[in-house]
Amino acid sequence: MSGIPHSRAFRRRRAALWLALLLALGLLASAGVMLAEIGHRCTGHDCRICEGILRLQALLRGFAALAVILLPLRRPFAPTHGAKRRDVRLHRALTPVALRIRMND
Repeated sequence: MSGIPHSRAFRRRRAALWLALLLALGLLASAGVMLAEIGHRCTGHDCRICEGILRLQALLRGFAALAVILLPLRRPFAPTHGAKRRDVRLHRALTPVALRIRMND
């Protein structure tokens, strides 16, 4: 470590990245299990392996649908977030105190 304390935002971003990585690894492991068991010897209607494969397929489809819905929604809000921050800084810079205007004449 460099000894420089990290900001709270940096720590939260790093934690979110680790969680996303763990989620991706879990999804890859699920897909690997599903692929490994596709050629199994099915026992019939109540096959536990087929049931597990169907659950994994539903889970992966659900995550894909969620990604398809949420990713386009995230993009329109990104530019306005930075613009609002810049406007707030500009607004703070134009206060009478910041401009050193005496108002008790």
